[in-house]
Amino acid sequence: MNNLKEIEIEGNRIFLKGKNNNYRIVHPIKIDGKIVWKNLICGGSWWNLLKIGLLVGFILFVIWSYSNDIQAVRSENCLNITKSLYNFSI
Repeated sequence: MNNLKEIEIEGNRIFLKGKNNNYRIVHPIKIDGKIVWKNLICGGSWWNLLKIGLLVGFILFVIWSYSNDIQAVRSENCLNITKSLYNFSI
């Protein structure tokens, strides 16, 4: 990792990666040759993992709901009900 600086504030190690004069906090996967599983799995915080999990869960729910609705519309029972309701209303 180029341009990686390590600082310590109140006993916490913080890693900064710089580009030009802009620095940002990074969560490296390996620190001192050891894999940090929290950074590998979560991207640095459990809150990020929760947000990503909720987003993916919502997207999967929408896909599942849409596919079930399409299957219901394609079934003959649903088509017969809609045809009979249409004929009844005329």
